[in-house]
Parts: sequence; C-alpha cells; structure tokens
Amino acid sequence: MVNSEILTVGEEILEGTQVNTNASWIAETLTETGIKVRRITTVGDETKAISDEIERSVEKNTDLLIVTGGLGPTPDDKTLDGLSKALDDECEVNETALEMIRESYDKFAEEGLIKEGGITPSRKKMAIIPSSSEPIPNPIGGAPAILAKKNETSIFCLPGVPREMKAILKENIDRWGLDLKGKDTFLEVEITGLEESSMTPLYRELGEEYQEIEVRSYPESDDEGPFLRVKIYGGDENYLGRVEESFRDLLRDKESVEIRSSEIISVDT
Repeated sequence: MVNSEILTVGEEILEGTQVNTNASWIAETLTETGIKVRRITTVGDETKAISDEIERSVEKNTDLLIVTGGLGPTPDDKTLDGLSKALDDECEVNETALEMIRESYDKFAEEGLIKEGGITPSRKKMAIIPSSSEPIPNPIGGAPAILAKKNETSIFCLPGVPREMKAILKENIDRWGLDLKGKDTFLEVEITGLEESSMTPLYRELGEEYQEIEVRSYPESDDEGPFLRVKIYGGDENYLGRVEESFRDLLRDKESVEIRSSEIISVDT
C-alpha cells in the first residue's frame, strides 16, 4: 500500500488566522484514491523548517510527500528554497516553467484580470526551481506545481491557494496514480456483539502473532443495527488468510459475538 504525508507551509496556519482546509481536502482525496496518509505537518515560511521536514519524510521512506503553499512570487515564499536544500540541488531558471508563467499572466491580462502580462522579476522567481525537478502546469493560477524525487520519495509541491491546489491535483492525480500504481489488499470483517473498546486486547494479541499487520476499526450502523467494520492491512492474500483464521479463533472465545461477513479484498490503487 502506498503511504503518503502532507506538509503545509504558512505562518498564517500556525498563527491560527487561516484554517488548514488544504490538508483535510488532500487527505480525503488521497484516501479515496487508495493512498494511506500517515502524517500531516505544518511549518512556517522558513527554509530550514521546510527542508528539515522534507528530509525527515524521505528518511522515513515515505512514498509520496505532498507539500502545499509557499510557491508564490513574494520573498516569504520559501518552499522551493527548502526543497532545493533538502534535495542538495541548485535552483535555476527552468525555461519550461518560465513559459508556463508567461502564458498564464498573458492570459490574465487578456481577460482584464491584471494590467500587464509577461514576465516580471517577481514572476520569474516562481520559475527558479531545483534543477532535477519538473514543473507541472497550473490551469488557473500563476505558480506552476513542482514534481521532484529523492531516493524513493516522490515530492509534489502545490500552490497554497485552495482553488489552484485542487485544480492541479484533480488534473494530475491519474498520472501520479499511474506512477504509484499497485494493489491494496486487506481483510475486512463485520462484527456484531462487541464494542470497539472491547476489541483492543484482541487487536494487540493478533498483532503480536502477525507483526506486519495494521488494524483499523470503524463503528457503523445499518438496518440490521450497529456493527463494527474491521479492516486489517499487511501482507498478501495468503498471509491475510492466516490472519483471518487466527482472528476467527480469537472471536470464538467471546460470547454474543457474531461475524456478519469476512472477506479478503484487493483493489487497484
């Protein structure tokens, strides 16, 4: 299963003057795509803080790190400096990014949104990116997104403006998904007769026997009444088949417990 982290950049989030809606939207979108989000972090507009967090994520073998914010034309937009430092790579003017920016601002001028199009020194700043990275078009804004890689970690830097961030992610998620494509296999069990809090000892005992697994439980309800949906991740179908047998054995010792369904599921991610 592909794992991911989200890093949001901005003093306004740390100060509490802006709600971090970007992180929740990205997390929901990644989860729906079948990518596990294991950490969400926020740092201020400081090169070292951004760099340190990217390096930490790479060291933790994160498959996908999405960074949002700090790509704009003003001096306090430091994300590309932090990315450059983390990659140990020099920043340079990327001609493809420069042309993307030129086209965007020419379009804004034609639409009457700004007085003049073209490239200014502040707009050129957004085209100065790590030499090993790749610009990704921004369909509704000025700052391109940036795609980079360090070791096995793919790093996607998105603008902080929610409309722009969402447009880029929606437009590129399929392409990125192809790069990260795999199968997500898990055991799903529906149980009645036990509260979620009562399951903790069972999960612990199961985890001691099968140390590769990750257990998630979700209290739910339908026309038949309340039940607990348990999802167990880790290993292939054969491994999860053994986990299922052990889990059933543990549940047999509990009175009033009924297994409504149990199935090993594989989905493309």
